[in-house]
Amino acid sequence: MKHFKIPMLILIISFAFFSCSKDDEEDIINGNSQNKTEQSDARYYVRYEVYMPLGYSGQTTSKTITYVSEKGKVHFTTSEDSWEGTFGPIKKGTNVSLMSEATSGGIRNNVEYYIRLSVSRNQEPFVVKGEQRENKSVLYTSYTIDF
Repeated sequence: MKHFKIPMLILIISFAFFSCSKDDEEDIINGNSQNKTEQSDARYYVRYEVYMPLGYSGQTTSKTITYVSEKGKVHFTTSEDSWEGTFGPIKKGTNVSLMSEATSGGIRNNVEYYIRLSVSRNQEPFVVKGEQRENKSVLYTSYTIDF
């Protein structure tokens, strides 16, 4: 049984050593474990979040939200306290941004406003890439997709 284990071990090591191609070895050495075609075909999605409740009860409020989608720069006006949207696919290298600007209703001092920009590649979870938290009438964040 001992004589059988040594040749079998040599055979297994040989298969493992010779089954890697030169490209696989270079990827392992350089830490590139992803398939190159997967990187070039990556699909990116952007999720935007805004929380900016303006004014006090009974007041008319509005804010203008501006963001970048797969169709380019978009802006709209809303009176809702919060807004969320997911867009894509968007190409690698695109500079995405989010801005929320109070247009009527006044700033509340007792609330922390925020905007958040998150990016997802393919089926991976969203990762926060930009955020601003302040009591200001204009909030802005941006990120260039580069992963």
